[in-house]
Amino acid sequence: MVRRDRGGLWIAGGIAGFFFCAPVAAQVGTPSEVPRINPRQWLVSLSERYWTGSLRADPLRARALGVRDLDDRLPDPTPAALRREQARLRAVLGEAETIPLGRLGNGERISLALLREQVGTALAVEASCRPHLWGLDPEVGFGGQLLQLADFGTTAAGLRALNAYTEGEIANLRSGLATGYSAPKPAVERAIAQLRTLKTIRSAGKPANAPVAAALGRFETYLRREYLPVARSSIAVSALPNGPACYRALLRRATGQDTAVADLHRLGQEELSRAEKEIRSLAPEASPALAAPAGKSAEPVVRRALERARLGLKGAFAVLPRAPLVADVAGAAAWPPAMSEAIAFSAGWPGRRLATALAQEQPELPAFRRQGGPRVFSEGWALYATRLADELGLYSDRTARLGLAVADGLAAGRLLVDTGIHGLNWGRARAVDALADRLPLPRPRLEEEVDRVIACPGCAVAAKLGEVEIRTLREEARRRLGKRFDLGEFHDQVLRNGPVTLAILRVQIEEWIQRRLSAG
Repeated sequence: MVRRDRGGLWIAGGIAGFFFCAPVAAQVGTPSEVPRINPRQWLVSLSERYWTGSLRADPLRARALGVRDLDDRLPDPTPAALRREQARLRAVLGEAETIPLGRLGNGERISLALLREQVGTALAVEASCRPHLWGLDPEVGFGGQLLQLADFGTTAAGLRALNAYTEGEIANLRSGLATGYSAPKPAVERAIAQLRTLKTIRSAGKPANAPVAAALGRFETYLRREYLPVARSSIAVSALPNGPACYRALLRRATGQDTAVADLHRLGQEELSRAEKEIRSLAPEASPALAAPAGKSAEPVVRRALERARLGLKGAFAVLPRAPLVADVAGAAAWPPAMSEAIAFSAGWPGRRLATALAQEQPELPAFRRQGGPRVFSEGWALYATRLADELGLYSDRTARLGLAVADGLAAGRLLVDTGIHGLNWGRARAVDALADRLPLPRPRLEEEVDRVIACPGCAVAAKLGEVEIRTLREEARRRLGKRFDLGEFHDQVLRNGPVTLAILRVQIEEWIQRRLSAG
């Protein structure tokens, strides 16, 4: 039986039938000459070349992953460098389209499908959105990258790179304004505030930081004096040239599948309503544990929660990572105390760090799969893990379970306002009200959430969509297998290939169910 799957894949006889046929791939032709080698060796070579080239194009990402031989470099933001990178990606996708499937194993077919999806969506986003002309996302764009620039200016090469980077970003934004592209005012205001803060920190540091502060100051001055007065007042990405197509491409990049905005919006509404009922059942009145950031008080709470997780997960997982569990308390410190445990379980075990560690301990996976993958899977698993921790009895008290419900509601709310703003043209006030009316968090905190959604279209949809899919697959497997259902085996099947698209995940679970049923 052959059927068209929602994720842009043809499924014929399970994973053995994977091949990519998304519209973005069809736009790119095959190269005239390709390596005439064994298809498996060819895929290994192409995956390595793709990953190495991607790190060289984004040295800040390489640095975050521990690759230190690019420490004195920054991304080249010039139009010529962008054209070279797009040509490289088109060549990678062209090669990937040419690799024959017949001699590839199941795992290799998954790698090929993921490579085509990742590169194809990157090309589609650039073609539809031209983000270098307007992107000022404080989370993942220039603003977020600034936090990694502490060492630049301490060497001559680093200072040259920083100056070239800031001047290139300014030139791109000027080109964007000349061609109808602009960042929304809230995103510009956030970037300015972040630049001011970082510039002050650098100025107050060692004398070697003075050149860094000067470079950041020039960028902040440009944004404040020239860019902000003419930044677009409309907050929806649909206001850009080709805006609706851009949002579709961004949603595809975030979710790995083509899903209607109305369907995503409806899912956000349903999930937020469900979370709201749970919140009210746990705390009919406002809780002081949701009023202010936890700060340093989060650290012992996080460490105790993760220790309970370390001791309490064995029955829920057939395989656990060999790597030790490392506590990351920075994220929890910025949120109210009631949410500390939910954030610990999401970021640590059984959440993102557990899934990442398992992927990194599979040397047969290509580097681009061990070090990354579809965010709908990674973020969806992290959110699913917060609820799994509750099932395993890992939350310490009712207040911590309230924090879980609020975190779940916030993920649903992000999905709701992302699609509301960028797909349905909501205004900022309406988006903030949609959250404030249903979530017991301080309004300034919710305003920050909305401003992040404004700055990064499509970034807020992945977690809730992925979590719902994992939860749905688990419920279906339990229904069909009955007493033969094993939770540890289910989680092993979800995580065994690292982060994958939801389409591939559905096939993995279906094949597992069929094997269990056949075994009797």
